[in-house]
Amino acid sequence: SEGDNEFCKEAIEQLMRAMNEPPTKAPVMIFAGYPEQMKHFMEKNDGLYRRIPYTFDFSNYTCVELAEILDCYIKNRGFCLERRLL
Repeated sequence: SEGDNEFCKEAIEQLMRAMNEPPTKAPVMIFAGYPEQMKHFMEKNDGLYRRIPYTFDFSNYTCVELAEILDCYIKNRGFCLERRLL
């Protein structure tokens, strides 16, 4: 809707103002989303491409990989999970 588009435009302009701050004042910003949504977001304002020099694409994790990450996380904190739970 028109109201949503205005809000989106205003929000992006606010973000870009913050990005223009001197490096000592500019916040670190992380934008995350699915590839198509991020493409749509970046296309909302050409200035975003100039201000966001780095992008990273991450593969989707498999269930096994997520279980391994959880297991590592738990072990690093001194706990353990029963194997049947993984």
